[in-house]
Amino acid sequence: MKKLLFTALLLLMGQAFAEDFPRAVITLYGDKEEIDFVKIQPGEGMDYHYYDKAIKNKVIFRSVEEPEKKWQEMQFSFRASKAGKVRLKITGRHHEKSGKVNWIEYDDLKISGSDIVNGDFEQLKNSGVSEGWWKFNSNQLIKGDAANGEHYIIAGGNSKWVQQWIEVKEGTKVTISFKCRAPKKENIKKAELEASI
Repeated sequence: MKKLLFTALLLLMGQAFAEDFPRAVITLYGDKEEIDFVKIQPGEGMDYHYYDKAIKNKVIFRSVEEPEKKWQEMQFSFRASKAGKVRLKITGRHHEKSGKVNWIEYDDLKISGSDIVNGDFEQLKNSGVSEGWWKFNSNQLIKGDAANGEHYIIAGGNSKWVQQWIEVKEGTKVTISFKCRAPKKENIKKAELEASI
């Protein structure tokens, strides 16, 4: 009996550890809780889930596995139940209890079926943050070794995200592609500095 309990405990610990790896995470929110997301199609290496199965206006897309140390492309598609605005939030895995931040690097966001502003993060404001994005810490913008151009961002869970609004049409298929990779240690140290603008 003790052996069975010990084996079960090991399995649970292994599962908890396996689920604790960093993920690329993009969350969509329907404006004013009126826009539901339907006909969702996660691309290769992606899956999704709702905050609540009864609430379809908030959906999380995430990588099935931890991103590699080199840039890799991911994508997903959806259709909106109504025309309007959708908030696109780029983040990392969220840990409410521990407060731990899992960081992921992102670049070269592209959209078909809608428009995105400055998806490669190359257009900069005088303050040092990227045009078109908000909830932005200037230390999350990284220069060099980008997937496209010179700049990319590092984003994480627990309020370390960046976001913007996109316009969607009722029933129109929207496909979002992006490149991501596991973060460099020096970029994590930079991003953890407080310099919110």
